Amino acid sequence: MGAIDYLHLHGLDADNLTGDQIAVWPEISITPEIENWIIQHKQELITELRQERRIPPANERSWQNPDAMLMEIAVMLRANPDHLYALLCEDDIQDIADEANSRAYMLDYFRLMRTDGKLPIHTEPPPAKATEPPQSYIESAQAWKPAHEAMMNHVTGCTACRAPQGRYCNEGADLRRVYLEAHQSATSPPGVDKT
Repeated sequence: MGAIDYLHLHGLDADNLTGDQIAVWPEISITPEIENWIIQHKQELITELRQERRIPPANERSWQNPDAMLMEIAVMLRANPDHLYALLCEDDIQDIADEANSRAYMLDYFRLMRTDGKLPIHTEPPPAKATEPPQSYIESAQAWKPAHEAMMNHVTGCTACRAPQGRYCNEGADLRRVYLEAHQSATSPPGVDKT
């Protein structure tokens, strides 16, 4: 198993910075035991990282997605991606796409911006995810279908109810209200006010 594979096995990633420096992240996952392992295997890590960074000839180069790189860096640095973009110009974005600016280079740049006070730590919690899975159409229909059928059975047999004109007897109006409430609560997404 290679040194990089060992880091990946522990949920970590690394990048070769300038000289003999490496960056390993996320910091929160680096235990004292792993930190000692990194120190002992630093040269192996550097060698493997340098081999990974072989620059291919121009005709073999692939395009690098600047958005993906900046999102990774934002996660690593606990920064708002919008703040990262604000510190870059169009040429910087193009250089990332053309692979002229590596992730390590951009990481160094943004760390420097943070030390200069131009990149705050993003403390906003991630948006809460819905706790309930969305209902399928069948589950939704099962919730309101009985109320709909009860209303339709009444309206079609009642001489006082005139659905096209919106006129209902007391019982028909109650059945319609129950149906509408059931339909609205079954088809509204979770967390939406159902009034």
